[in-house]
Amino acid sequence: MKPRIIAEQLLLVALFATNASAVPGDLIGNVPTPVPGFGVSVGVDCDGVVYYTNQGDPNLHKMNSIGVSLGSVPIVDSASGAPLLIDEMSWDETRQILWGQVHDSNPVVVYHINATTGVATFAWTSATISIGIFRDGIAYDGTDDTVWISGDISTTIEHYTSAGVLLGSITPKNAAGTDLGNISGVMVGVGDVLYLGQDGLVRIVQVKKSNGDFIADFASPGGARDEGLECDAINFAPTLALWSRDTDPFMSVIELEPGACECGGGGVLTCTQGFWKNHPEEWVSLDPDAVPAWGGGNTYLEILGIAPKNGDASIILAHAYIAAALNIGAPAADLAQALALLTAHPVGSGDLRAKKNAHPDRALALAVAGSLQAFNESAECGLP
Repeated sequence: MKPRIIAEQLLLVALFATNASAVPGDLIGNVPTPVPGFGVSVGVDCDGVVYYTNQGDPNLHKMNSIGVSLGSVPIVDSASGAPLLIDEMSWDETRQILWGQVHDSNPVVVYHINATTGVATFAWTSATISIGIFRDGIAYDGTDDTVWISGDISTTIEHYTSAGVLLGSITPKNAAGTDLGNISGVMVGVGDVLYLGQDGLVRIVQVKKSNGDFIADFASPGGARDEGLECDAINFAPTLALWSRDTDPFMSVIELEPGACECGGGGVLTCTQGFWKNHPEEWVSLDPDAVPAWGGGNTYLEILGIAPKNGDASIILAHAYIAAALNIGAPAADLAQALALLTAHPVGSGDLRAKKNAHPDRALALAVAGSLQAFNESAECGLP
């Protein structure tokens, strides 16, 4: 066995051996950051890589679950090439990016960060006004493709679409039903649950996403502030873990109850026509307001809203084709065949309805639609 592997295994034992009988809320271990510094960020992808940044340092640092460095990349704005200082982050498994907040931005400026290259693309500016200079509350929610943001030491949490449209806000409550306040880190749980850190109060609180009502809390065995929170369903499996970052040169790993959270925000989206119908702001390869030659005078987005009455295979095929064309990795042969069939049997023509002596192309159109839809619902499908 290689010396490096032996050393890592010994470090793992040293960090976590005392916690073999841990229960939810217990400390699994404190993991030192290989590039020490003062910061509030932590992100964990669904391969178990842990990401963090430090104050005044425009680099994205990576490590494994026991604090061994996996390298660093500079974080730069994709438009200007300027270095960026990023505070709290949250992993988005669907897009394979980190959502990150710009340090000392007010209102808070949000970026998509490519974890491999460090290239950051401006996403949107939130309405969040925050005190101080650190921006330490952001959580991606994969169940509905939204983002939760709180200002530092906040009493409210704002809810946004992935395109930055404000959906509303909640005011979390404590066990007595009064305003919780002092909110720092934010993490999405399974179901109607958010996990919240509290500045200086050494507690992690669960509240309802829907209205902020108190669910439960436990004493934090990590830092005093729990500034950054992130779910880890990978590194300590079958134990479910929560990473908490304070301002110390280490991160705390805390045990959670089974099923409490999922990596990447949970609920990883499939690339179906339902997603594209509800997220026209995400369209890249097609213009949702453009009218295709085979669309019967309807825009791409309008076509997704047309019901396939009488089993109209041209509409069924159009739905699957539009989604597949917007996704990454769709089979080229199926796309080409779908386009040829739609050109021959445009939306609204009624050629491919279910009826006696139906057109022979109907069966082929349904088969191609089925193939494209299987792709749209598969793990091979990717959003741009």
